[in-house]
Amino acid sequence: SILSSIIFVGVGLGSFSIGLLEPNFSRLLLIKYNVLSFIVFSLMLIFCSNIYVFCLIRLFIGFNIGVFIPITLNILYETLPIKFRTFWSLFVWTGFQ
Repeated sequence: SILSSIIFVGVGLGSFSIGLLEPNFSRLLLIKYNVLSFIVFSLMLIFCSNIYVFCLIRLFIGFNIGVFIPITLNILYETLPIKFRTFWSLFVWTGFQ
């Protein structure tokens, strides 16, 4: 159960730290580094044979997800027209789930 839930700890830490990261870095820069590190850590899982390193990598992947989702959703909500914002928000979250 630790293997499956460690990613949620990372998501919580990433969501918490976005408030500290966003004033210091631009959103575009955070998204670029997030996608790059997500790819790198996901590829590292292929070669991982130690359970502790596997948990640590999943923690980092969760952190990336926790940073990525709030930034992208904020950008989405800022660009959507007010009249259709609710519909498209529900559409995006349904597709995301």
